[in-house]
Amino acid sequence: MHPSLTKKEVVDYLKKAGIAERTAERRLKEILEIGTELKTNEGKPAKLRVDVMPGKPTIYRLETIEQPNEKDEDLPF
Repeated sequence: MHPSLTKKEVVDYLKKAGIAERTAERRLKEILEIGTELKTNEGKPAKLRVDVMPGKPTIYRLETIEQPNEKDEDLPF
């Protein structure tokens, strides 16, 4: 299971860091659209994912990107 935060929690956190609410929302949208690679607290590569369901809070979560094993890269198939 991946840790997740509501949109409000993410935007509130970014506002505390001095980012305007509309700017935070716009940047989150851009990150999702472009597929910007982020880093987890452990330094692992990750992508931002969003879960949107009508009538429910929007949920953001980081999903780690599985890096191919070096041995897998050497396989001819």
